Amino acid sequence: MEATTLLTLVLMACSTYFTRVIGYLLLRGRTLSPRMQYVMESLPGCVLISVIAPAFVSERPADLLALVVTLVAASRLPILPTVLIGIASAGALRHWLGGWPPVVDVWGMQVSSSTSASASGAASSSGGNDIAALQRKLKELQQALKEVASENIDAKAKQQKSKLLQTQIMMVQNQIEALMRARQQAQIDKQREQQQAAENPSQSPSKGGKAPGLGGVVDVYV
Repeated sequence: MEATTLLTLVLMACSTYFTRVIGYLLLRGRTLSPRMQYVMESLPGCVLISVIAPAFVSERPADLLALVVTLVAASRLPILPTVLIGIASAGALRHWLGGWPPVVDVWGMQVSSSTSASASGAASSSGGNDIAALQRKLKELQQALKEVASENIDAKAKQQKSKLLQTQIMMVQNQIEALMRARQQAQIDKQREQQQAAENPSQSPSKGGKAPGLGGVVDVYV
């Protein structure tokens, strides 16, 4: 482990510890007024709201409806049932109304959930657009990696920047491979369905009450 990484971990641990112990160090031995006690008891909820509130600035109707359901539950129920109702309502509404968030939004572009090999829409035009966008980003990263050697920075900074770019290149390559595998799998599934439909034409639904396979000429009487 590099010294910089170890120092970062130590400083993060110290910062976390200080945020917990500083209140005790400052307020020990002091008697708080009822108003201050009320403020201190309300702080955790305020901090939690400040963390999760940006997620509700959404254009997805499913999330906004889930927020309304959760607020109604919070006004009548304890915290645990409220959390369970919020999770269940968000999942159900996203399933019915759509609006699942993107899986990856790292390189300045949106890679939708079609990166999963099981996604049924991976072979759609949006999947092709994602692959093209990722390929353009890959070329940009590879070009930036080539230009690192000519930059006027010290050797350590060059090494760190090269490692970062190499990591980004690897992640983009993995995303491209995942999208291509998903699209190939979707094509295979489609061909398999077409083959099954061709082998079992009798299982396809008949139209207009006509006997299947007879060109719709002979009526079916029961």
